[in-house]
Amino acid sequence: MQGNVRAVLGLLAVLGLVGGRAAADQPPAAEPGVLWEQTVEMQMQGFSMPPTTSKFCAPKKDWSQPPKGRDDDHCKVTDVKHDGPHMTWKMACEGKERMTGEGDLVHQGTSFSGRITMHSSHGDMVMKMQGKTLGEACDAGETKRTAEAVKRQATEAQASAAAAMAKVCDDAVKQMAVQTFVYSPSCKDRQADFCARANTCPGWAILMKRQQEERGQVEKLCGSSLEALRPSCCASAAKQLAAPGSAGNPARKDDVAFVSAYCPDQARALAQRDCAGASYTGMEPTQRDFCVQYAADRQAAKPKAPPATSQDEAQKKAEDTAKKAVKGLFGF
Repeated sequence: MQGNVRAVLGLLAVLGLVGGRAAADQPPAAEPGVLWEQTVEMQMQGFSMPPTTSKFCAPKKDWSQPPKGRDDDHCKVTDVKHDGPHMTWKMACEGKERMTGEGDLVHQGTSFSGRITMHSSHGDMVMKMQGKTLGEACDAGETKRTAEAVKRQATEAQASAAAAMAKVCDDAVKQMAVQTFVYSPSCKDRQADFCARANTCPGWAILMKRQQEERGQVEKLCGSSLEALRPSCCASAAKQLAAPGSAGNPARKDDVAFVSAYCPDQARALAQRDCAGASYTGMEPTQRDFCVQYAADRQAAKPKAPPATSQDEAQKKAEDTAKKAVKGLFGF
């Protein structure tokens, strides 16, 4: 129903009551016109809307065509007939809701009256109008230029909004932001890209830092198990570290960090090869960071000592634990 009302009002809203023409490729230049005042009353389904009065600028010499309306209403005027001051026509609108209609208008030089009747699946709508000239000179092209400017602004705003949303979706894929795809239908067409990245080792590494609930959302959205990727991703990272001393290669820093964080079996093998017996002071920073972190993780994973029975005993056990940690840092 709202679409029907919008389409009918569009017959008069943009170009005034008369002189409607399809929008030109370029904004119209100044055109001599005369200022008119019109009152419109619309009736539909047994009730009447309050009359509305407005002013419009009509071209001086263009009362030969009925109101056309806006281009986006897709209305076509046919069968225009003239009998002295009396003009009749038919129309058909092929927009979202199809309508047909007819209109008649009587122009008496300084005044006019008429009606437009539209037929749709929701019933008939009747628009009654009357008007009079105010006699003031005006620019009949101004309304058309304003309409073109509004149309351009709307197009630009839509393009800007689309670009902004595209960036949101791009960022959601890069950052593995699953909530964007779960709760926002605007990025639905990028879901396949998101799931494809979730099934890569870089995407998997990002997701493994998230809470279990979020990882569960990813698995449900993409229909795959994240844990199933661990063996292949760990094997791929370990392959990049196959050469002895790779833990000290700055170019392999990301692979070392990946193995250290997610691949305990590969991390243990790497530590035994590149950390055991090595001199702490002679290590490359990447190797040193890995070996220290591995030793710290290994120490943290050991069972905690039983509660001390006295303050002296607790102190002695703390010292022993520290000595063993230092001694075993690179001895394994």
